[in-house]
Amino acid sequence: MNQCLSRYICSDSYCRTHHRNHALVTCPVVLALAIDRTNPSVISDLVGDMVVDCVGSCAHVFESAAAEIIGAISLAKEVAIESPVSFVFFPVVVHDFDIVVSSIGILCVTEPGPIESDPMTTLQRGYSITFLLVLAGFGLSTRWLLFSSAAPGAWLHFFHFGDVGMVTAYVFVKSAQYYTDYAYAPHGSYMGMPCSNLPTISVPISPALV
Repeated sequence: MNQCLSRYICSDSYCRTHHRNHALVTCPVVLALAIDRTNPSVISDLVGDMVVDCVGSCAHVFESAAAEIIGAISLAKEVAIESPVSFVFFPVVVHDFDIVVSSIGILCVTEPGPIESDPMTTLQRGYSITFLLVLAGFGLSTRWLLFSSAAPGAWLHFFHFGDVGMVTAYVFVKSAQYYTDYAYAPHGSYMGMPCSNLPTISVPISPALV
């Protein structure tokens, strides 16, 4: 085998899901091959991560986005001198573009081909397509709604504000993938187990306070 195999004992989410008492507990030994997506232990652990971590984070993101839209509409009505209606509708139009480009990105994620053994390849393709469409849609909506004849180049500044945030988010995602994915060198070096021709087993055991 020409890549490191990472095995792990159940994560903290497993402990939070299967232990309801408020005491210091230790996870039971549940060995799971991390790259085997059909392993029941891997599936149950990923479901726990999805329910506990991802869904909660998405709820906070939705709440922040709603507050952002309301705040932007309130400020635009008071601050905009020329064409305040376009400034009011700008945050709504931007998030409408988000729904459209996200749907397109999801449709671009298809079943891996015969030469694509890693599902992350198709996920990255969908994410990259979504990222490019978001940049284009944000630029069009900024030019369409925030252009002012008094300051013809002002809409570019608004576009660059959003551009910096989107590029930073993309860099964060790629950096996290590089430092946590088993396909890259840092994953093995962090655990003191550099990749070799032999499978590497990592068994971290940590108590969880739930």
